[in-house]
Amino acid sequence: MKTSFLLKCLLPLMAMLLSAGSHAQQNACMAAKAIVVAGQKVEPDQCLQNVSMQAAQFKQACDMISKGIPELGIAAPGVTYMAACPAGSVNVCEGFAQGKLKTHYYKKEDSASLKKGCEMTGGQFK
Repeated sequence: MKTSFLLKCLLPLMAMLLSAGSHAQQNACMAAKAIVVAGQKVEPDQCLQNVSMQAAQFKQACDMISKGIPELGIAAPGVTYMAACPAGSVNVCEGFAQGKLKTHYYKKEDSASLKKGCEMTGGQFK
């Protein structure tokens, strides 16, 4: 009887703690697969890193990545969450969204327009 009571009390608590731990590890996200734009395959090449944004807001930002742009025929790529953006980024836009986010870029192409976009959102391009 005591075991049953303990399991009923402890299992939900353990599940809550494990769930909180898994959410705490979701500090970065990127598109889960390549998309096709104007007939060309585009591999995921950017990763969004949470610096200090609330978890719900960060999830919304990542959800925007996952939806694609149906109006332009760009299918939803889905999103992959991870503890941190992978190493090896070529450039980083730090401090945009009022210092709450940073974006890691993994391709060297088009750095000038990425820099301009980063700075327009209040970030510093490195």
